[in-house]
Amino acid sequence: MKKFLQQTSAKNNAWQAPNIFYSVADEVNSGLDDKSVSLVTVAQAIHWFNFGKFYAEVNRVAKPGAMIAVWTYSRLKISDEIEEIISDYHFNTLGDYWDAERKYVDDKYADIPFPFKEIETPQFNIELNWSLEDLEGYFNTWSALQKFIAARSFNPVADIIKKIKPYWGDAEERKIVFPIHLRLGIIG
Repeated sequence: MKKFLQQTSAKNNAWQAPNIFYSVADEVNSGLDDKSVSLVTVAQAIHWFNFGKFYAEVNRVAKPGAMIAVWTYSRLKISDEIEEIISDYHFNTLGDYWDAERKYVDDKYADIPFPFKEIETPQFNIELNWSLEDLEGYFNTWSALQKFIAARSFNPVADIIKKIKPYWGDAEERKIVFPIHLRLGIIG
């Protein structure tokens, strides 16, 4: 293994075991040996990859019978009323500011090329309890928002929070659900 992850908080906080190692590499030159990997995983990132080059690397490093799992999470769910506000914000307010690759996430990874024998998977979700302030902080992380602010010189997040607040209710925290969209396949 050529590129081992140096001391970082990610490595320090990750599960440690003798048969687990961490490395940093790009999607087309992993530095891994041929036929050395049993499982390839990509979380919330494959939409940025050059699919052809990445899949060539996957096929090179995969052992016979190895698997690939790629997943993304889509827009959060809280309630129908709040989801409508978030959808309007996502598609209309920020719509012109998303990178083209975002369409793969919005399509729940259904349209990414996936040249593997696909295995059906159950539905998974990330479920959290968030305050309205947590939700506001999350909206401030959206990449399209940063482009919007750069182009328009203001942050519209306070406006969406004002629209959501009447539907939030009296609860300090609400259940937030992020649907996970997993594609699982056998390589080779």
